[in-house]
Amino acid sequence: EVEVDLVASSPDPLVLTRFYSSRDTVQIATLGGWRFNPHCFLSVQKDPKGKTYTTAEGKFERTYVYVGNPDGAILTYVGWVNTSNPSKRTLFKIDPEESIGLANIAKGNICAWTNLKNNELYFDPQTNSFELLLCSEGKRFYVKHPSLNTFFLTHEILPSGNKLFYEFDEKGQLTLIKETNASEKKILAWIQMQYQGDIHVEASDGKTATYHFQQDPSGVYLLTQVKRSHKPEVNYQYQVADSHALLRRKVLPEGRFVEIDYTSDQGKQCKVRSVTSPTGTGEDATIHFSYEDGHTEVSGPGSQKTVYQYDEDDQLTAILQYLNGSLYRAYRKTWGTRSDASNLISTSIEDGNGNVFYYKTFTYDAKDKGNIVKESEFGDLTGANPTSLSTDEGQSSGESHVKTYSYFSGKNTHGFFQKDPKGTGVKYWYKKGTNLLIKKFILTRGSPTKEEEDDDSGIKKRYFYDYNEDATLVRIVVDDGYYGEEKRLNGVRERHITIISPKQEFPNVGAPEIVEEKYLDSKTENELLLKRTIYRFDSEGNIASESVYDANETHQYTINKRYKGGLLAFETDPIGNEIHYSYDANRNLISESYSASGLSVDYGYDLKNRLIYSSEKSSPGNAFEMHASYDLLGNKTSEIDRYGNQTLYEYDSLGRMTHAIYPETRDGKSGAASPTYTYTYDLFDHQISMTDPKGRAVTKSYNSRGKPTAIHYFDGTNELFKYDLEGSLHRYLGRDGLVQVYEYDYIGRLNHIEY
Repeated sequence: EVEVDLVASSPDPLVLTRFYSSRDTVQIATLGGWRFNPHCFLSVQKDPKGKTYTTAEGKFERTYVYVGNPDGAILTYVGWVNTSNPSKRTLFKIDPEESIGLANIAKGNICAWTNLKNNELYFDPQTNSFELLLCSEGKRFYVKHPSLNTFFLTHEILPSGNKLFYEFDEKGQLTLIKETNASEKKILAWIQMQYQGDIHVEASDGKTATYHFQQDPSGVYLLTQVKRSHKPEVNYQYQVADSHALLRRKVLPEGRFVEIDYTSDQGKQCKVRSVTSPTGTGEDATIHFSYEDGHTEVSGPGSQKTVYQYDEDDQLTAILQYLNGSLYRAYRKTWGTRSDASNLISTSIEDGNGNVFYYKTFTYDAKDKGNIVKESEFGDLTGANPTSLSTDEGQSSGESHVKTYSYFSGKNTHGFFQKDPKGTGVKYWYKKGTNLLIKKFILTRGSPTKEEEDDDSGIKKRYFYDYNEDATLVRIVVDDGYYGEEKRLNGVRERHITIISPKQEFPNVGAPEIVEEKYLDSKTENELLLKRTIYRFDSEGNIASESVYDANETHQYTINKRYKGGLLAFETDPIGNEIHYSYDANRNLISESYSASGLSVDYGYDLKNRLIYSSEKSSPGNAFEMHASYDLLGNKTSEIDRYGNQTLYEYDSLGRMTHAIYPETRDGKSGAASPTYTYTYDLFDHQISMTDPKGRAVTKSYNSRGKPTAIHYFDGTNELFKYDLEGSLHRYLGRDGLVQVYEYDYIGRLNHIEY
């Protein structure tokens, strides 16, 4: 479990995290069973097998370095240390073929900037320090603690260029995190820790957290309570077994809790057997886990069942979902080997019989950086081929759509160019050595590898971005010019400019204080004001007021706001009407009141924090209530409206609504009846039929992207849709029999309809 206790607002928000794993011993999880900001620590170990080799340059010993990651993972770097010439720097890299479970999709976007294989760790024996070059363009620096056998993070250069500095006490406890700009002349945010039995944390924006520890009967001090100024209080209970602090119960306010039960495998490793939480209905929701070689079965709550399959490297290869006890759907993944090790190669969606209806492949660059050069999508993309696919060695029999990517690195910038089969694409430029986007062009004839573009590139739209010395965005320009330089106005018919004046002082340095929206007068080439918004902030950096001015700099209105514990407690609308809000201990909204209408609304929640009750009261004394209930999966099963009418809902084990049973009605002939609508779905969970109480059905079909291809109504009329491979609607047949043909411009905007 990863828990974020505190975030200090700044251009690069400072995040205080702790990580729990039942695999960690209390010697590793030193924060009472948890690891605190795990990326702050690094340790070194010689190869237990004693692997060495010798060349003319000397004798080399295989060495492992273990470095914590902010997400809680401990990454293993491998290198060969020259013991004959100890003054030489040593490079350590992550070996994806030896790193169990490493995957290039863990950070979301697939690219070199998120691929951990690109991390490079250097050891300098002369300074006894490590420098970690991150795939994200950041850097971390570690030095040996004077008295402990561990290396500690001293400072970090963020991808934006801003810096973080870390301080520790003589016991190796983190005492300060400080963020500065790149020049180190300005402090942007800080978090400081004090150790006096409990640990007290305070941030530059006023947020606080306090950690309380208790000694277990085994003698181990465990984290049992965390009080946070801007998040709910949380309490923990453990069972210590074989030097592992097993988290058994997590308790939140007002009856919320999570209970964890464990089982031991043959290697005596504790694994989660079940997770239970209350619902408020008298029946708890429990998820069960069972483990076998190569797969894990997850069942519950209710009849839900999912099986996760893994390969020998612990990479996820399939997610199997069951319906009524039978295999219904499979999401499959394949992974690369050798230079493509840890890279996702393909994904597919199959039915329970193994028929493939969607397939996507990824091809990577030859530089082993993990950059995608081709992304191919297969399936019924146009709506004309609703049949299963045959796949073989990265190819498929179905319709396909291909995106290509190319990458460049110049003197001042680096970036990439994404292009579709028609040649239209988007090119992105980033400031060299950072993640700061400085411009973006939509173009039709761009160069895949050149840094610069000119009037021959078919530039259609330009975006420019400027930053201040704190890496805060201060200016955005969007226009339709066709030259590569912002100052060249050739072809510019429309230019919009946004100028941002950021906050310079604590708290929340970098937040927009003044935002001016302007446009370019094409005749005078002057920038003219459209709108100005001025923000004021409270002592915690929250927006306390928002004042809006028009193009003549005349004040139009002001919105005022107040907060409590970071939650909005009061605000006014543009004409001064007041709205008040209150919350429960779990930060759920429980009331709101409106001064203008006299209306007030109260809300109630179950133990899963799902809305089960609301009551509207008006100033004349009228009151209307709504009630709802849910099943163990979280699906709404009943709803009683303000007039007392009850609607019931039924679902399958995949959470799809199969029946809606509306309040009882009388038609004067057959007596009372509860109208029931029935729904069915396709493999992708799109609704393909709706049957009304009279047995009449409306049926639908969809393409692989979830867009409708046909709708058949019970009166015999139809709607038919056909799409191009990019996903735009190309041809439409309406219920009136009229055919419409659509044409689009270079960026997919509709520009012509033919009847």
